[in-house]
Amino acid sequence: MNESARPLSRREVLTRFLRPFGEPLARTSRRLQGAAPKDRSENPEQVAVIQGRYCLAYEGTFCSACREHCPVPGAIVINDGTPQVQRDQCTGCGICQEICPAPKNAILMLPRPKGPRHRE
Repeated sequence: MNESARPLSRREVLTRFLRPFGEPLARTSRRLQGAAPKDRSENPEQVAVIQGRYCLAYEGTFCSACREHCPVPGAIVINDGTPQVQRDQCTGCGICQEICPAPKNAILMLPRPKGPRHRE
C-alpha cells in the first residue's frame, strides 16, 4: 500500500468532517468564554434533552462538544461513546444547545418534568 492510499486515522476523519463547523464553533466558544456560568435559579424549569437521531455521537462519530462546554460538572456524561444528560444536575442554561455541532441541532431545552417519577 502506498502512502497516498493509507487509511485515515479517526482524528483525520473527524477533523475533515467537522471542518465546516469550525468557525461557528469558534465564534460560539469565544462568545461563551466571556459569559458567566448560569445557575439553576435562572432556568429551573428547563432541562436539556438529547435527540439521538440527530446527535453525531449516536450516529457513530465521536463528539463530546456538549459535555466539554457544559458549565456544570457531571450534568452531561459520556456512556458508551454517547452523551447523556443527568436531569438532576442540569441547570437548563442552554449552552449545550448553542454549541451543538450537528447539522440539525440534537439538543432541545424542554420543560423539566414534575411529579413523583421525576424527583428534584
